[in-house]
Amino acid sequence: DLGLRIIPRGAGTGLTGGATPLTSDCVMINTEKLNRIVSIDPLEEIKDSGCFAMELQAGVITQDAKDAAREHGLIFATDPTSAWACTIGGNLSENAGGKTAVLFGTALDNVLSYRIVMPDSRVYTVVRKHHPGRKILFTDQVVFDVTDDTGRIIRTIELTGAEIRT
Repeated sequence: DLGLRIIPRGAGTGLTGGATPLTSDCVMINTEKLNRIVSIDPLEEIKDSGCFAMELQAGVITQDAKDAAREHGLIFATDPTSAWACTIGGNLSENAGGKTAVLFGTALDNVLSYRIVMPDSRVYTVVRKHHPGRKILFTDQVVFDVTDDTGRIIRTIELTGAEIRT
């Protein structure tokens, strides 16, 4: 109603300035207290892959996610240099990669779904369909369904691996 631009901000470690307000009508929303690791569960839909899913809130520190994965004998694929301070929400918004990106890909390669609340309070969920349990290859077809808070698909986004990588 006030015509303000809203920028979510986690730890603010990004060198790209992703959470930097550029105009005087910006409001920063701090996500640091959204810091719960909700669950770590095997993925039934990716058969025989040994893949697990972590449900994380946006303010979880990446190193905490890596440590939680290690406690379960797993690897958390996204490994930015600032893992000790950066957050999961920032990893997704900046498509973080890090030292392991060559092997496992970036945040986008590894996300199964995420939920976003818009300034007008609408809630959307973005779900990657048919995730193969590995990084996106140049020849892959990558499909995301965007649903509203009733579960209705409002948009399907289809990209090739070539479009994502270039």
